[in-house]
Formats: sequence, C-alpha cells, structure tokens
Amino acid sequence: MSPKTLIRPAVHAMEMPAHGVTPNSSAIIGVTLVGDLEDVMAVLQTGALLAQNLRATLSVEVPGEDVFPVYLDQASGPIVLSGLLDSVKAQLCKLGPARTARLAVEVTLTAASLVSEGVISIRVHSANTGLEKSATR
Repeated sequence: MSPKTLIRPAVHAMEMPAHGVTPNSSAIIGVTLVGDLEDVMAVLQTGALLAQNLRATLSVEVPGEDVFPVYLDQASGPIVLSGLLDSVKAQLCKLGPARTARLAVEVTLTAASLVSEGVISIRVHSANTGLEKSATR
C-alpha cells in the first residue's frame, strides 16, 4: 500500500506595492469649500498642477461660461494655464469685489487605472446667492 500524498493547491499571494495601491485601483475624491477669489485661484492652480502631473483632463465650470475641458501637456501647459487663469479670474470678478465675494468651489478628482486618463473637475459658483435667498425669507 502506497502512502497517499495530500495535494495542496498552490496559493500565490498578491504582492502589494510599497505604497499600497494595486494596478487596478481607482479613486474618486470630492471636496467643497467656500472662499474668496484668491482661494479659488489657488484651488485652480493646484488642480491644474495635479492634472498636468497625472496626465488628466481638467474640466472647469464658472458662472457665465460653458464647461470647458483642458489638457495640460508639458510643452503648452504654462501658456494654456496662464490663459485659463486669466479667463476664470475675469469671469469671477464680474460676481463682485474680490475680497467680499463668497465663492463655493467644488472639486472632484476621478482617477482609474483602467481608464487612459483621469478627470479633475472644478466647479465655481457664488455662495452669496444661497445666503441671500435664505435671509430674505
């Protein structure tokens, strides 16, 4: 009689990278803040920097303008960014004085490794309108 040998299935442990993110990871991060014109411009510059480094599309929505996607590559990034910042600042200045205008900024960062590129969406609108409506009631 021959001894029976147990056959054990081969189990391969998936090795995690040092940073803990697998190649098939995805993320959606959303942030909303209320600030003035300087705060909005800082958020926009940060979003543009992230979009350029992550090779993501930057989508910007401000009052009085259509939503426009922007792709910032290494070569044309500074020129496109400068024009984008000037355009957004001009539109937001129409909402009121820079120091007194309360602006709400909604930022959503979507990144998925299965998609060729991520998207960073920045939506700016006046935060005063909601306050004014509730104060008049």
